[in-house]
Amino acid sequence: MTASTLADPAEPPAGAPVTRGQRVAEVVAAGPPDSVVAGSRVDVLVTREPRPGAPGGTDLALEDVEVLAATPAPADSGPPRIAASLRVTLRQAVYLAAAQSFARELRLLPRAHGDRRRTGPVSYGADLG
Repeated sequence: MTASTLADPAEPPAGAPVTRGQRVAEVVAAGPPDSVVAGSRVDVLVTREPRPGAPGGTDLALEDVEVLAATPAPADSGPPRIAASLRVTLRQAVYLAAAQSFARELRLLPRAHGDRRRTGPVSYGADLG
């Protein structure tokens, strides 16, 4: 018998970054590169472009997401950008992939160590109301 035949099939293989039901979502977003690092937790904001008859706005898309890896991304201009790998659910991964296509900006907001509180839905339109 070998160690691999004794392994618990419910346990992820050594080094696997996710467990059942989780995915790794890759995003490029605005955020402070010195605070968004592997092991930290972030909230994700999505800012939409205004459309005819509909204002743009910003939504709190995800809360308390674990950062698996992060590196500074090349910045054209504007705020610093980060290429980050986030531990999310499948639904969240699909949303983030779509947001990378339609959003004007994704922004990662670092959370204080140990802060696991949830705010719930937060959205602001062009009128900031």
